[in-house]
Amino acid sequence: MPHFSKLRLQQLAILLGVWALWLVGGALETTSKAQVPEKAPLRWGERAPGLHLQPFRAPLRHRNSGRHPQNQKILLLVFGDIACPAYHLYLPRIVGLKEKIAELNGEILWIYPHALDSNLIPYPGAKVFKDLLGQSMGAYRIARLPTLVVLQKDREQARNPFLWSRKIRLGNWSIRYVGAVDQDPEGRAIGIRQDLVEALRDLSQSSYVRIPATRTHGCPYPVTQRP
Repeated sequence: MPHFSKLRLQQLAILLGVWALWLVGGALETTSKAQVPEKAPLRWGERAPGLHLQPFRAPLRHRNSGRHPQNQKILLLVFGDIACPAYHLYLPRIVGLKEKIAELNGEILWIYPHALDSNLIPYPGAKVFKDLLGQSMGAYRIARLPTLVVLQKDREQARNPFLWSRKIRLGNWSIRYVGAVDQDPEGRAIGIRQDLVEALRDLSQSSYVRIPATRTHGCPYPVTQRP
């Protein structure tokens, strides 16, 4: 009997030790996560990072042009993913802003982390690019897809940065808006603030945007690798 009791006490001590180590490990892991916050989105006024992209090879009638207008003042970067339901829900609202952006001498660049079939481009003539290595998504601190980024040109530049190359230089452009089209990804709410529309309206008057960042809805990025 004494031998049995001693054995049970040893087992109990081992179990208590393992439990204590588990508690300490969990606390250390929580502390470690708290000390390494996620990257914050780009803020209004920050210099726009360059874009490292591959062109989308579509049929000739839909092929991207390597040149962009010299008088361009606004760029809307749409970081999307065709496998994400939120992207498809927001897509018609983004496409519906083409004319508004054109009125501001703007352009939409559609950027995907994957290749795209020609029948899935947003509309004929859309400027579509691939970011297969994630260089541009990383530079713009993209955490969810879709995410929209509005850039505004600060001043005129001597040469056109959009002459075709794998790198689009944006040294004279600044961040003006980062976030979602609005805060209603399912398109059901009535009277919700149209965040992107409001940002573009602000930029039609000056470089000031009253709400320059909003919460994005969609699929986490990085996405699972695809063949």
